[in-house]
Amino acid sequence: MNCCEEDITYVGIPCKREDDSFELKMRDWVTIVGKISIEYHKAYGEKGPVIYVSNIVYAEKPEQEVVSP
Repeated sequence: MNCCEEDITYVGIPCKREDDSFELKMRDWVTIVGKISIEYHKAYGEKGPVIYVSNIVYAEKPEQEVVSP
């Protein structure tokens, strides 16, 4: 099955971090290190993955943002 870029839906995973000094804007590219926990989160309305971030750094935007077949 093939699909086109217009059919893509971006899905986020909720992240929690203690250090709020790192400012993020919409569409920023970052690399994170953390641990995944399965717990209730209001974004899911049930249990799902939540990442507890221990490190975050800005990353360069890739040449191709979307994986294509």
